[in-house]
Amino acid sequence: MPRLLASGIQTMFAFAMNVTPPKDPAQREALVEAFLRHCLARYGIAKVRSWYVEVWNEPNLAGFWSGTKEDYWVLYDASARAVKRVDAQIRIGGPATSKANWVAEMIEHCDQTGVAIDFLNTHLYHQDEHVAYPDPAANPHQRGIFFIDSVREVQATVDRLCSGLEIHSTEFNPMSCKDAKSVEWTYNSSNDSVHESAVVVRTCLELDTAADTLCWWVARDVFAESGIAVSPFSMTYGMVTVHGIPKATGRSFELLARLQGPAVKLNADAQARPRGAVWAATRDGDRQRILLANQIILDAPEGAWKETVHLDLSAGAYHVVSTRISAGAGSCYESWLAMGAPQDLSPAEVALLRAQSEPQWAASSGASRTCGPGPARRPGPR
Repeated sequence: MPRLLASGIQTMFAFAMNVTPPKDPAQREALVEAFLRHCLARYGIAKVRSWYVEVWNEPNLAGFWSGTKEDYWVLYDASARAVKRVDAQIRIGGPATSKANWVAEMIEHCDQTGVAIDFLNTHLYHQDEHVAYPDPAANPHQRGIFFIDSVREVQATVDRLCSGLEIHSTEFNPMSCKDAKSVEWTYNSSNDSVHESAVVVRTCLELDTAADTLCWWVARDVFAESGIAVSPFSMTYGMVTVHGIPKATGRSFELLARLQGPAVKLNADAQARPRGAVWAATRDGDRQRILLANQIILDAPEGAWKETVHLDLSAGAYHVVSTRISAGAGSCYESWLAMGAPQDLSPAEVALLRAQSEPQWAASSGASRTCGPGPARRPGPR
Protein backbone atom coordinates (compact mmCIF):
# COMPACT_ATOMS: atom_id res chain seq x y z
CA MET A 1 0.00 0.00 0.00
CA PRO A 2 1.48 3.39 -0.90
CA ARG A 3 2.47 5.11 2.33
CA LEU A 4 0.27 8.16 1.71
CA LEU A 5 -2.80 5.95 1.30
CA ALA A 6 -2.04 3.46 4.09
CA SER A 7 -4.00 3.20 7.32
CA GLY A 8 -1.00 1.93 9.31
CA ILE A 9 2.76 1.40 9.36
CA GLN A 10 3.08 -2.42 9.42
CA THR A 11 5.60 -3.57 6.82
CA MET A 12 7.00 -6.82 5.41
CA PHE A 13 10.38 -7.91 4.01
CA ALA A 14 13.68 -6.12 3.60
CA PHE A 15 12.21 -3.50 1.27
CA ALA A 16 9.49 -2.64 3.85
CA MET A 17 6.31 -2.96 1.82
CA ASN A 18 3.28 -1.60 3.65
CA VAL A 19 0.65 -4.28 4.27
CA THR A 20 -2.19 -2.25 5.80
CA PRO A 21 -5.58 -1.48 4.24
CA PRO A 22 -6.15 1.95 2.70
CA LYS A 23 -7.35 4.79 4.89
CA ASP A 24 -9.94 5.56 2.26
CA PRO A 25 -10.89 2.82 -0.25
CA ALA A 26 -11.98 5.51 -2.71
CA GLN A 27 -8.41 6.79 -2.88
CA ARG A 28 -7.13 3.31 -3.62
CA GLU A 29 -9.81 2.91 -6.30
CA ALA A 30 -8.73 6.18 -7.90
CA LEU A 31 -5.08 5.08 -7.85
CA VAL A 32 -5.86 1.78 -9.58
CA GLU A 33 -7.88 3.57 -12.26
CA ALA A 34 -5.19 6.20 -12.83
CA PHE A 35 -2.48 3.55 -13.06
CA LEU A 36 -4.39 1.48 -15.63
CA ARG A 37 -5.19 4.54 -17.73
CA HIS A 38 -1.47 5.33 -17.71
CA CYS A 39 -0.78 1.75 -18.86
CA LEU A 40 -3.31 2.09 -21.68
CA ALA A 41 -1.59 5.23 -22.88
CA ARG A 42 1.84 3.64 -22.68
CA TYR A 43 1.23 0.07 -23.90
CA GLY A 44 -2.04 0.17 -25.83
CA ILE A 45 -5.40 -1.48 -25.28
CA ALA A 46 -4.48 -4.86 -26.82
CA LYS A 47 -1.50 -5.33 -24.51
CA VAL A 48 -3.32 -4.31 -21.34
CA ARG A 49 -6.26 -6.57 -22.17
CA SER A 50 -3.82 -9.50 -22.24
CA TRP A 51 -2.92 -8.92 -18.58
CA TYR A 52 -4.40 -10.46 -15.45
CA VAL A 53 -4.88 -8.00 -12.59
CA GLU A 54 -4.31 -9.80 -9.29
CA VAL A 55 -5.50 -8.02 -6.14
CA TRP A 56 -3.00 -8.12 -3.26
CA ASN A 57 -0.87 -11.00 -2.01
CA GLU A 58 -1.93 -13.64 0.53
CA PRO A 59 -4.40 -11.55 2.53
CA ASN A 60 -5.18 -14.57 4.70
CA LEU A 61 -1.73 -14.23 6.32
CA ALA A 62 -1.29 -11.54 8.97
CA GLY A 63 2.22 -10.79 7.75
CA PHE A 64 0.94 -9.76 4.32
CA TRP A 65 -2.37 -8.12 5.27
CA SER A 66 -3.12 -6.46 8.57
CA GLY A 67 -6.84 -6.23 7.83
CA THR A 68 -9.65 -8.77 8.01
CA LYS A 69 -11.25 -10.86 5.30
CA GLU A 70 -14.01 -8.29 5.08
CA ASP A 71 -11.38 -5.55 4.62
CA TYR A 72 -10.02 -7.53 1.70
CA TRP A 73 -13.48 -7.69 0.09
CA VAL A 74 -13.61 -3.88 0.30
CA LEU A 75 -10.16 -3.64 -1.32
CA TYR A 76 -11.07 -6.12 -4.04
CA ASP A 77 -14.40 -4.47 -4.81
CA ALA A 78 -12.75 -1.05 -5.16
CA SER A 79 -10.09 -2.51 -7.47
CA ALA A 80 -12.68 -4.33 -9.60
CA ARG A 81 -14.77 -1.19 -10.05
CA ALA A 82 -11.70 0.76 -11.13
CA VAL A 83 -10.54 -1.91 -13.58
CA LYS A 84 -13.90 -2.33 -15.28
CA ARG A 85 -14.42 1.42 -15.45
CA VAL A 86 -11.22 1.66 -17.48
CA ASP A 87 -12.08 -1.25 -19.80
CA ALA A 88 -14.57 -4.07 -19.32
CA GLN A 89 -12.26 -6.59 -21.03
CA ILE A 90 -9.36 -6.18 -18.60
CA ARG A 91 -9.38 -9.25 -16.37
CA ILE A 92 -9.34 -9.03 -12.59
CA GLY A 93 -9.32 -11.77 -9.96
CA GLY A 94 -8.36 -12.93 -6.50
CA PRO A 95 -8.05 -13.77 -3.68
CA ALA A 96 -4.33 -14.62 -4.15
CA THR A 97 -4.42 -16.43 -0.81
CA SER A 98 -1.91 -18.78 0.74
CA LYS A 99 -2.67 -22.50 0.99
CA ALA A 100 -5.61 -22.25 -1.45
CA ASN A 101 -7.80 -20.56 1.18
CA TRP A 102 -10.95 -18.46 0.63
CA VAL A 103 -11.73 -20.06 -2.74
CA ALA A 104 -15.44 -20.70 -2.17
CA GLU A 105 -15.79 -17.48 -0.14
CA MET A 106 -14.31 -15.43 -2.99
CA ILE A 107 -16.71 -16.81 -5.59
CA GLU A 108 -19.69 -16.49 -3.25
CA HIS A 109 -18.78 -12.89 -2.37
CA CYS A 110 -18.64 -11.87 -6.03
CA ASP A 111 -21.84 -13.77 -6.79
CA GLN A 112 -23.74 -12.09 -3.95
CA THR A 113 -22.45 -8.57 -4.64
CA GLY A 114 -22.26 -8.67 -8.43
CA VAL A 115 -18.63 -7.59 -8.35
CA ALA A 116 -16.63 -8.75 -11.36
CA ILE A 117 -14.30 -11.75 -11.15
CA ASP A 118 -12.64 -13.09 -14.30
CA PHE A 119 -10.32 -15.66 -12.72
CA LEU A 120 -9.68 -17.39 -9.42
CA ASN A 121 -6.11 -17.43 -8.16
CA THR A 122 -4.33 -18.72 -5.11
CA HIS A 123 -0.90 -19.84 -3.89
CA LEU A 124 0.41 -23.15 -2.61
CA TYR A 125 3.67 -24.79 -1.56
CA HIS A 126 4.43 -28.43 -0.90
CA GLN A 127 5.53 -27.80 2.67
CA ASP A 128 2.18 -26.10 3.34
CA GLU A 129 1.12 -29.68 4.13
CA HIS A 130 3.04 -29.48 7.40
CA VAL A 131 1.67 -26.01 8.14
CA ALA A 132 -1.90 -27.14 7.62
CA TYR A 133 -1.41 -30.52 9.35
CA PRO A 134 1.44 -30.34 11.88
CA ASP A 135 0.15 -33.61 13.34
CA PRO A 136 0.61 -36.31 10.66
CA ALA A 137 -2.16 -38.37 12.27
CA ALA A 138 -4.67 -35.62 11.46
CA ASN A 139 -3.61 -35.33 7.82
CA PRO A 140 -6.39 -36.66 5.54
CA HIS A 141 -4.07 -36.67 2.52
CA GLN A 142 -1.79 -39.50 1.51
CA ARG A 143 1.75 -38.40 2.34
CA GLY A 144 3.19 -36.37 -0.50
CA ILE A 145 -0.17 -35.79 -2.24
CA PHE A 146 -1.32 -32.69 -0.33
CA PHE A 147 -0.28 -30.22 -3.04
CA ILE A 148 -1.85 -32.20 -5.87
CA ASP A 149 -5.04 -32.83 -3.88
CA SER A 150 -5.34 -29.15 -2.93
CA VAL A 151 -5.11 -27.86 -6.51
CA ARG A 152 -7.67 -30.43 -7.60
CA GLU A 153 -9.94 -29.36 -4.75
CA VAL A 154 -9.75 -25.77 -6.01
CA GLN A 155 -10.73 -27.04 -9.46
CA ALA A 156 -13.67 -28.98 -7.99
CA THR A 157 -14.87 -25.94 -6.02
CA VAL A 158 -14.72 -23.69 -9.08
CA ASP A 159 -16.52 -26.29 -11.19
CA ARG A 160 -19.26 -26.49 -8.55
CA LEU A 161 -19.73 -22.77 -7.93
CA CYS A 162 -18.67 -21.03 -11.15
CA SER A 163 -17.97 -23.49 -13.94
CA GLY A 164 -15.66 -22.11 -16.60
CA LEU A 165 -13.90 -19.59 -14.36
CA GLU A 166 -10.18 -19.57 -15.11
CA ILE A 167 -7.92 -21.00 -12.37
CA HIS A 168 -4.41 -19.67 -11.90
CA SER A 169 -1.99 -20.91 -9.26
CA THR A 170 0.07 -17.72 -9.31
CA GLU A 171 2.70 -18.81 -6.82
CA PHE A 172 4.06 -22.30 -6.33
CA ASN A 173 7.38 -23.91 -5.62
CA PRO A 174 8.23 -27.51 -4.65
CA MET A 175 9.99 -26.38 -1.46
CA SER A 176 9.83 -29.45 0.77
CA CYS A 177 10.56 -30.60 4.31
CA LYS A 178 10.19 -33.72 6.43
CA ASP A 179 7.89 -32.51 9.19
CA ALA A 180 6.33 -29.45 10.86
CA LYS A 181 9.49 -28.79 12.86
CA SER A 182 11.57 -28.39 9.71
CA VAL A 183 9.31 -25.94 7.84
CA GLU A 184 11.61 -23.20 6.53
CA TRP A 185 10.60 -20.38 4.19
CA THR A 186 13.81 -18.40 3.91
CA TYR A 187 16.73 -20.82 3.74
CA ASN A 188 15.42 -24.17 2.58
CA SER A 189 18.07 -26.37 0.96
CA SER A 190 15.42 -28.39 -0.88
CA ASN A 191 15.12 -25.48 -3.32
CA ASP A 192 18.61 -26.19 -4.61
CA SER A 193 18.80 -29.99 -4.45
CA VAL A 194 18.33 -32.70 -7.05
CA HIS A 195 15.25 -33.87 -5.12
CA GLU A 196 13.22 -30.94 -6.38
CA SER A 197 13.69 -31.88 -10.04
CA ALA A 198 11.38 -34.86 -9.59
CA VAL A 199 8.91 -32.75 -7.58
CA VAL A 200 8.69 -30.29 -10.48
CA VAL A 201 8.01 -32.99 -13.05
CA ARG A 202 5.48 -34.82 -10.93
CA THR A 203 3.61 -31.64 -10.00
CA CYS A 204 3.37 -30.39 -13.58
CA LEU A 205 2.36 -33.75 -15.07
CA GLU A 206 -0.21 -34.57 -12.39
CA LEU A 207 -1.83 -31.11 -12.57
CA ASP A 208 -1.58 -30.48 -16.31
CA THR A 209 -5.37 -30.13 -16.66
CA ALA A 210 -6.25 -28.98 -13.14
CA ALA A 211 -5.36 -25.29 -13.59
CA ASP A 212 -4.88 -22.85 -16.43
CA THR A 213 -1.44 -21.91 -15.11
CA LEU A 214 1.05 -22.97 -12.46
CA CYS A 215 3.27 -19.93 -11.92
CA TRP A 216 6.70 -20.62 -10.43
CA TRP A 217 7.99 -18.36 -7.65
CA VAL A 218 10.65 -17.19 -8.57
CA ALA A 219 12.81 -17.36 -11.71
CA ARG A 220 16.20 -16.47 -10.26
CA ASP A 221 18.02 -16.12 -6.94
CA VAL A 222 18.53 -12.40 -7.56
CA PHE A 223 15.71 -11.92 -5.12
CA ALA A 224 15.39 -9.23 -2.45
CA GLU A 225 12.71 -10.31 0.04
CA SER A 226 15.31 -11.10 2.69
CA GLY A 227 18.06 -9.04 1.10
CA ILE A 228 20.09 -9.81 -2.01
CA ALA A 229 21.60 -13.31 -1.92
CA VAL A 230 25.39 -13.44 -1.77
CA SER A 231 25.93 -17.20 -1.64
CA PRO A 232 26.29 -19.23 -4.88
CA PHE A 233 23.46 -21.40 -3.53
CA SER A 234 21.34 -19.24 -1.27
CA MET A 235 18.59 -21.82 -0.64
CA THR A 236 16.03 -19.34 -1.88
CA TYR A 237 13.26 -19.68 -4.45
CA GLY A 238 14.92 -19.36 -7.85
CA MET A 239 15.52 -22.05 -10.48
CA VAL A 240 18.71 -20.24 -11.57
CA THR A 241 21.58 -19.26 -9.25
CA VAL A 242 23.03 -15.77 -8.83
CA HIS A 243 25.74 -16.83 -11.32
CA GLY A 244 23.10 -17.72 -13.90
CA ILE A 245 23.60 -21.48 -13.50
CA PRO A 246 20.42 -23.57 -13.87
CA LYS A 247 19.48 -25.64 -10.82
CA ALA A 248 17.90 -29.08 -11.09
CA THR A 249 14.47 -27.43 -11.12
CA GLY A 250 15.40 -25.34 -14.15
CA ARG A 251 16.67 -28.42 -15.97
CA SER A 252 13.39 -30.21 -15.20
CA PHE A 253 11.42 -27.48 -16.95
CA GLU A 254 13.70 -27.93 -19.96
CA LEU A 255 12.76 -31.62 -20.07
CA LEU A 256 9.06 -30.82 -19.68
CA ALA A 257 9.33 -28.39 -22.58
CA ARG A 258 10.52 -31.24 -24.81
CA LEU A 259 7.22 -33.09 -24.40
CA GLN A 260 5.98 -31.83 -27.76
CA GLY A 261 3.10 -33.20 -29.79
CA PRO A 262 -0.09 -35.02 -28.75
CA ALA A 263 -0.03 -37.11 -25.58
CA VAL A 264 0.43 -40.86 -25.99
CA LYS A 265 -1.00 -43.28 -23.47
CA LEU A 266 1.59 -45.69 -22.10
CA ASN A 267 0.67 -49.30 -21.52
CA ALA A 268 1.88 -49.25 -17.92
CA ASP A 269 0.62 -50.59 -14.61
CA ALA A 270 -0.07 -47.46 -12.57
CA GLN A 271 -0.90 -49.54 -9.51
CA ALA A 272 2.60 -51.02 -9.43
CA ARG A 273 4.46 -47.73 -9.45
CA PRO A 274 5.97 -46.27 -6.27
CA ARG A 275 4.14 -43.37 -4.63
CA GLY A 276 6.30 -40.67 -6.18
CA ALA A 277 6.71 -42.11 -9.67
CA VAL A 278 5.15 -40.39 -12.66
CA TRP A 279 5.51 -40.61 -16.42
CA ALA A 280 4.18 -39.10 -19.63
CA ALA A 281 4.70 -39.58 -23.34
CA THR A 282 4.08 -37.58 -26.51
CA ARG A 283 4.52 -38.22 -30.22
CA ASP A 284 5.73 -35.57 -32.62
CA GLY A 285 5.85 -36.98 -36.15
CA ASP A 286 8.18 -39.99 -36.07
CA ARG A 287 9.60 -38.97 -32.70
CA GLN A 288 8.31 -40.31 -29.42
CA ARG A 289 9.26 -38.62 -26.16
CA ILE A 290 8.89 -40.22 -22.76
CA LEU A 291 9.57 -38.51 -19.44
CA LEU A 292 9.82 -40.44 -16.17
CA ALA A 293 10.51 -39.15 -12.67
CA ASN A 294 10.49 -40.45 -9.14
CA GLN A 295 9.80 -38.11 -6.26
CA ILE A 296 11.13 -39.70 -3.09
CA ILE A 297 8.79 -38.63 -0.28
CA LEU A 298 11.16 -37.06 2.24
CA ASP A 299 9.83 -38.83 5.32
CA ALA A 300 9.43 -42.15 3.48
CA PRO A 301 12.69 -43.03 1.69
CA GLU A 302 11.47 -46.59 1.27
CA GLY A 303 9.36 -45.24 -1.59
CA ALA A 304 12.44 -44.94 -3.83
CA TRP A 305 12.06 -46.28 -7.34
CA LYS A 306 14.23 -49.37 -7.52
CA GLU A 307 12.45 -51.26 -10.28
CA THR A 308 13.81 -51.52 -13.80
CA VAL A 309 11.64 -49.78 -16.35
CA HIS A 310 11.41 -51.46 -19.75
CA LEU A 311 10.46 -49.37 -22.76
CA ASP A 312 9.61 -51.59 -25.75
CA LEU A 313 9.73 -49.62 -28.97
CA SER A 314 8.18 -50.46 -32.31
CA ALA A 315 10.05 -52.76 -34.68
CA GLY A 316 12.42 -51.31 -37.24
CA ALA A 317 15.38 -48.97 -37.14
CA TYR A 318 15.47 -46.57 -34.21
CA HIS A 319 17.68 -44.05 -32.47
CA VAL A 320 17.41 -43.46 -28.73
CA VAL A 321 18.64 -40.32 -26.99
CA SER A 322 18.30 -40.39 -23.21
CA THR A 323 18.70 -37.58 -20.69
CA ARG A 324 19.03 -37.97 -16.95
CA ILE A 325 19.12 -35.47 -14.10
CA SER A 326 21.09 -36.60 -11.07
CA ALA A 327 23.55 -35.18 -8.55
CA GLY A 328 26.55 -33.84 -10.49
CA ALA A 329 24.74 -34.17 -13.83
CA GLY A 330 21.84 -31.77 -14.07
CA SER A 331 22.05 -30.80 -10.40
CA CYS A 332 25.22 -28.98 -9.35
CA TYR A 333 24.17 -28.10 -5.78
CA GLU A 334 25.61 -31.39 -4.53
CA SER A 335 28.86 -30.61 -6.39
CA TRP A 336 29.05 -27.25 -4.59
CA LEU A 337 28.62 -29.01 -1.24
CA ALA A 338 31.40 -31.47 -2.17
CA MET A 339 33.66 -28.48 -2.86
CA GLY A 340 33.13 -27.35 0.74
CA ALA A 341 30.34 -24.88 -0.07
CA PRO A 342 32.67 -21.96 -0.92
CA GLN A 343 31.01 -18.54 -0.79
CA ASP A 344 33.40 -16.86 -3.23
CA LEU A 345 33.78 -18.90 -6.39
CA SER A 346 36.77 -18.73 -8.68
CA PRO A 347 36.16 -18.64 -12.46
CA ALA A 348 37.23 -22.29 -12.61
CA GLU A 349 34.73 -23.26 -9.90
CA VAL A 350 31.93 -21.42 -11.70
CA ALA A 351 32.86 -23.26 -14.91
CA LEU A 352 32.85 -26.58 -13.04
CA LEU A 353 29.40 -25.99 -11.57
CA ARG A 354 28.05 -24.85 -14.91
CA ALA A 355 29.37 -28.03 -16.54
CA GLN A 356 27.85 -30.21 -13.82
CA SER A 357 24.51 -28.45 -14.20
CA GLU A 358 24.23 -30.16 -17.60
CA PRO A 359 22.17 -33.38 -17.54
CA GLN A 360 23.73 -36.70 -18.51
CA TRP A 361 23.18 -37.59 -22.17
CA ALA A 362 23.48 -40.92 -23.96
CA ALA A 363 22.56 -42.29 -27.39
CA SER A 364 22.14 -45.67 -29.07
CA SER A 365 20.71 -47.18 -32.26
CA GLY A 366 19.48 -50.58 -33.39
CA ALA A 367 16.52 -52.66 -34.51
CA SER A 368 14.79 -53.19 -31.14
CA ARG A 369 15.38 -51.75 -27.72
CA THR A 370 14.68 -52.24 -24.03
CA CYS A 371 15.77 -49.39 -21.79
CA GLY A 372 17.00 -49.86 -18.23
CA PRO A 373 16.27 -47.77 -15.14
CA GLY A 374 16.50 -44.00 -15.05
CA PRO A 375 14.39 -40.96 -14.22
CA ALA A 376 14.30 -39.58 -17.76
CA ARG A 377 14.30 -41.60 -20.99
CA ARG A 378 13.55 -40.03 -24.33
CA PRO A 379 13.39 -42.72 -27.06
CA GLY A 380 12.45 -41.82 -30.60
CA PRO A 381 12.07 -44.18 -33.58
CA ARG A 382 13.98 -42.90 -36.58
